[in-house]
Amino acid sequence: VSQLDLSPSDYLIKYIAEHAARGEQFYVQFEDDPSVRLQSQLVPLPLSKVVLGLANGWATSSSKSIFISPSDCKKAYESWTKAKTVPRGFMFWTINEEGRNGVHLAEGLNEFLHIRPHYSSSFQVLPHVLH
Repeated sequence: VSQLDLSPSDYLIKYIAEHAARGEQFYVQFEDDPSVRLQSQLVPLPLSKVVLGLANGWATSSSKSIFISPSDCKKAYESWTKAKTVPRGFMFWTINEEGRNGVHLAEGLNEFLHIRPHYSSSFQVLPHVLH
């Protein structure tokens, strides 16, 4: 993102706008894996099936991944809503990382997506839910 001179929210907005402009198709380089025996090609991928994966708080100090805050996600979501190009949603790896480095993705995303009523950072993951 920094190499593109874009803010994280602008990167997300641009990524989805370009996907919509391609007719909601994604280029897959099948030829990179000869065992698949398919030519590289555009495959249909409707926005209704696009879920953007986010890195948790561990990414705030990583040079190998991008950290996109819930506030940047909200800015992008508001832009997509206006443009009528809203993807299915967001996801992130492991709820056990919730709160690491002060990052609360579940709570932050819920503030504008309203998936879970009355969600707060006091939410606790029960061990039996994780199995």
